[in-house]
Amino acid sequence: MFIIATTQNELYLLGVMEVEQSGRSGCTGKSLFGTFDIIPLKGLKWLLRFESALSRQLSSDYPLARQVRSRRILTPESAELLEEFISEARARKYDNFVAQEGKAKQFTLTKRERDPRLRAIALERRRSICEICEFDFEKEYGEFAAKCVEVHHTRLLSDADDGGTLTSVNDLIVLCPNCHRALHRYKNPKDWRGFKRDCGFK
Repeated sequence: MFIIATTQNELYLLGVMEVEQSGRSGCTGKSLFGTFDIIPLKGLKWLLRFESALSRQLSSDYPLARQVRSRRILTPESAELLEEFISEARARKYDNFVAQEGKAKQFTLTKRERDPRLRAIALERRRSICEICEFDFEKEYGEFAAKCVEVHHTRLLSDADDGGTLTSVNDLIVLCPNCHRALHRYKNPKDWRGFKRDCGFK
């Protein structure tokens, strides 16, 4: 279902929904193109054709709001035309977007201390291989990238009080940055084995 709006004599495409349930008072479904936009159809609106015995196309002789007030069924060809149009419009949306970056800013933050000796021992024992997806940095990129792996604390440092906590090398696992970031968003970042199973890694 195409969601449209009108103002003055322009027709705007807001988005496309896949309808899951429909009724007199409304419908439910999901958007097929992400968040809704406001995209003027301009000349394209006059090319649209409808499966209607009364009027198969829009007319410039009558207010557009009156012509599209009720639900109208597009021909398959016109539906494809609108789908292509919204895809192309979304692709062009940010073509000319620029933003100012690179200014120096000062931040004050509190950071948990980490003992670099623990990381060195973990890498010496487990080398450069992610313990979840088994990606091997040294094998893939060369010796220079061996230390690109990261170390994850299975006993989260964020759970410690201000005085810190004792950590052994058995509390650490070696991960690639992708798995590390995803694990911290997992329902239980301490359960790395459950994360590994749920992600389908053996």
